[in-house]
Amino acid sequence: MGKKVLGLDLGSNSIGWALLEEENKNPANIIDAGCRIFNKAVEEKTPTPKNVKRRNARLARRVIQRRARRKQRMLKYLISLELLPAELQEHNQPEIILNRLGDPYTLRAKALDSALTPYELGRVFLHLVQRRGFLSNRKTLLGDMIDDPDVLDILDELDDKDKKPAGEEGEFKQDIALLREKIRESGCRTLGEYLSRISAPDSKRNRKRDGGHLRTDRQMYRDELEQIWTSQKNHHAVLTEDVKAQIEEIIFRQRPLKLKEDRVGKCSLEPGKQRAQTARLEYQRFRYLQDINNLEYLDPYTDQWNRINEEDRKKLVALFEKNPAVTFPQIRKTLGFDKATEFNLEHGNKKLKGNITACEIRKVYAGWDNLNEQKKLELVEDLLTIRKKSALKKRLMQHWKFDLKTSIDLCLLEFEPGHGKHSLRAIRKLLPWLKKGQIYADARQNAGYGYETETVKPTENLGPPPATANPIVNKALHELRRLVNALIAEHGRPDIIRMEMARDLEMNTKRYKEFMRRQKANTRENDEAVKQYQLMAEKNPHLKLSKYPGRNDKIRYRLWKDQSEMCAYSGQKIPLATLFSAEVEIDHILPYSESLDDSYMNKVVCLAGENRSKGQRTPIDAFGSNREKWEQITQRIARWNNTLGNKRKRFYMTKDDVQKRDFISSQLNDTRYISRLAHNYLKQLGADINVTKGIM
Repeated sequence: MGKKVLGLDLGSNSIGWALLEEENKNPANIIDAGCRIFNKAVEEKTPTPKNVKRRNARLARRVIQRRARRKQRMLKYLISLELLPAELQEHNQPEIILNRLGDPYTLRAKALDSALTPYELGRVFLHLVQRRGFLSNRKTLLGDMIDDPDVLDILDELDDKDKKPAGEEGEFKQDIALLREKIRESGCRTLGEYLSRISAPDSKRNRKRDGGHLRTDRQMYRDELEQIWTSQKNHHAVLTEDVKAQIEEIIFRQRPLKLKEDRVGKCSLEPGKQRAQTARLEYQRFRYLQDINNLEYLDPYTDQWNRINEEDRKKLVALFEKNPAVTFPQIRKTLGFDKATEFNLEHGNKKLKGNITACEIRKVYAGWDNLNEQKKLELVEDLLTIRKKSALKKRLMQHWKFDLKTSIDLCLLEFEPGHGKHSLRAIRKLLPWLKKGQIYADARQNAGYGYETETVKPTENLGPPPATANPIVNKALHELRRLVNALIAEHGRPDIIRMEMARDLEMNTKRYKEFMRRQKANTRENDEAVKQYQLMAEKNPHLKLSKYPGRNDKIRYRLWKDQSEMCAYSGQKIPLATLFSAEVEIDHILPYSESLDDSYMNKVVCLAGENRSKGQRTPIDAFGSNREKWEQITQRIARWNNTLGNKRKRFYMTKDDVQKRDFISSQLNDTRYISRLAHNYLKQLGADINVTKGIM
């Protein structure tokens, strides 16, 4: 019998296949063929995983359960202090007993001036545990250091400068500021006293919290508890400092944001190890040493490319160590080269990254350069690995002997996000060779990570596929496993597997030059976006922007420049200070729920109000009936750059046009990803795997 050849055509919700018998490299017999169609792993009209509803419901239940546990814990503690009747613990309807003790809002107001009975005071404490108010993400990131008075003093100093709330939390903060103003104008001292005065004539709507939509912040509850405690502590001997600390812990304790460590990829050289954080000192040096060792310059006299000598290399190491970003004019000046000297890395790069971590620490700790190499590594290790902020602060003050302000400043540092491609173990093995001036390929060989082809021991069946964060890809790989294992069980293992890869054809010279031109332009635009974003963050601390812009921040800036700094729908000028606030949003021209098109050409920036008006409609469906407005929109987009022609066309597409669109780009990208992973996944069978480009 000849060789068995399995042909596969992979898609996002189907697999076409054929099993042939081949003799002398020619097909001799069709053994079997078919198409496996499976349900999509996402909803029909959106790319949302089908388990998202279940997950959202589970998260909601979790919040309710945590609140209930918090309330139950407070109930038991107050009963142990005899501040609530013991019968509450066993009663089927404890609300009946609690309501007999009085209205909680009235008691909260009364507690500021008059002595409450023990049960009334317990009623107040139990009511405060039910709602705790909004807590800024910026403060949530402080974890358990949020209660530290030294930290709060520093944050308050910063917040005094930040009178204008903006960013993602802007809407909340504006509502909270408005409520604070109402409380002040009413002459009330606390939130509880203000709520006790609110009443509605309709008893069915007599809700103290404006129908449950009142927005409060955490500090309001802290201030009220402090005032109530001060007023009541002389009337109740049980109110000791230890009791106060326990009550505050029950009410206000909030677990820090959980880091998704399981989402960190594996090292390509040490598969059993996770990739190192980009902010690690070892990675920072690993990165810039590669750039230095790869750097070559063109000798204008001999017209030859030469590598940097050892003396010049040491000068560059010192330069990169002291600067977060290094430009090529800086490199020329450091090396004493002529301005016309050309570098090989200069094409497509305006600057190279230096030791960003060291520069960030140096800003707040002047003694950084006086530390020896081991101490520097240990300090960065502490800053990145001690997640409990209060423990980190204690460590910095007691072990490192830093003063209070330096310790807090170091705790509040925001380091470069992300992870590299290699683990810390691999980087530490590579660094000694890179420090000797070797390029990465040579350093890898000398470190023991060769380029030898790994010998694969064939398996009888396909094992579990690699897990990814894409539900569509996961579903397709599991279906591929079922199909291939079923064919092996019936016909035996194939000798050859031929796959269709969803990839584009190779570019001709003209297309390649255009592609490279566009890539360089994108790089320039992204660099400009990062520069402007960081300037905005520095000049406008009230925006509370992250130090490092995300992908959407850079896209937002580029869209804004494309649109002549105007809203795409209203034509209103958008100031740069407003661009990164909640007042401006990125909108999909063709609704994402209909088109699944998340490309740059399907995005614009617009005012939040205009986005609400447009809704889940195309621009012509939303604004076409308003002749004057539609003419203004079409005139504006007509003045856009010629490269945005595809974006202009989307403005004229109706809902019906969207539904008639062919195979969408997200499906093609998913298919490409599936094909690439499947190619490596099928290698475990030991078959000869050949691929063809699907567009053929």
